[in-house]
Amino acid sequence: MGQVQARVRDAAAADGLRARLELTRLDQESGDRLRGMRPMIEAEARIALSAFFERLQNTPEIASLFTSGRQIDRLEELEVAHWSILADGRFDGLYADRSIILGEVRQRIGLDAGWSIGGHALVLERVIRRLVDENPSGLFRIFARQAERNQLADRLVDVVKAALIDIDMQVTHRLGEQARTFSKQREAEIVQERALVESTLGAALAQLAEGDLSVRIEPEAIEPHRQAADNFNRAVSRLEDLVTGAAASLAEAERLAARLSDDIEAVRVEIERQGTSVDEEHDGLAAIAERMRVTAGAALKAENLIAEARKSAEAGDRVVADAIDAMAGVENSAEQIGKIISVIEEIAFQTNL
Repeated sequence: MGQVQARVRDAAAADGLRARLELTRLDQESGDRLRGMRPMIEAEARIALSAFFERLQNTPEIASLFTSGRQIDRLEELEVAHWSILADGRFDGLYADRSIILGEVRQRIGLDAGWSIGGHALVLERVIRRLVDENPSGLFRIFARQAERNQLADRLVDVVKAALIDIDMQVTHRLGEQARTFSKQREAEIVQERALVESTLGAALAQLAEGDLSVRIEPEAIEPHRQAADNFNRAVSRLEDLVTGAAASLAEAERLAARLSDDIEAVRVEIERQGTSVDEEHDGLAAIAERMRVTAGAALKAENLIAEARKSAEAGDRVVADAIDAMAGVENSAEQIGKIISVIEEIAFQTNL
């Protein structure tokens, strides 16, 4: 069996083809038998496909996919040529490319994979009947030789395997293309959704960041994310209510603060006034204290003088006593009279003090 070339339109499909050839054991010998049947397969495929496309033309939903009868004829020719390559039994890069091209053409037209499988079924039907009819001994003859039956069975199996491999190849490629197309479409949708979100929700968030609490999102403008728009609008409305309430509370707080400031100023003035009065009272008390201090000093001096006077009086008492004693003894001595006179003078002096 020929090797699949490295350079093909779809490397993944080519790798899958190698795996399927190994799995189904469609080997070199099978390829040789297919090439031996190639003229017959080409002829029967042409007849079967002609009938197949005639049916397609009579099916309204399929006929509407074609732009003209010429397009149908071109697709029929492409299908017949493909069966010729398939019957060559090489399963190489040429076969892989032609199979992929045929699948892409069907996809562009809009033919489902089921219609392609139907075409293969019609071709297989004619080829199998032709093989049975061409068998010299007949398939069900009891006396047919075992070798002839084995040969016929091998040929039938080879044709069926080749057809199924071809179906698998085309369907796998088509599904892969559909998956890639879907992936690209999804990526494009994601880009569009991202742009939509940025132009609506992103712009609204930017306005909100600038302090604009009146910003809202039209849910219809972001239909795929309508719930997000509704949630955003509710959140901003709630935030606006909170800010409005906070502003009112702030205004009331400012009013109370101003009133408190006035009260504090009045208290400060009163304290200063009372402070001045206290200073005056303090000065008065200081003067009184000074006068009391002076008075206390004078009282202390008076107390000292009184003490001195008491001492002088006590001394006078002693002098008087002495004078009495002297007078009592005046007759004793004239000298005593002089002493008495001196005592009297001293008493007179103390009395003046």
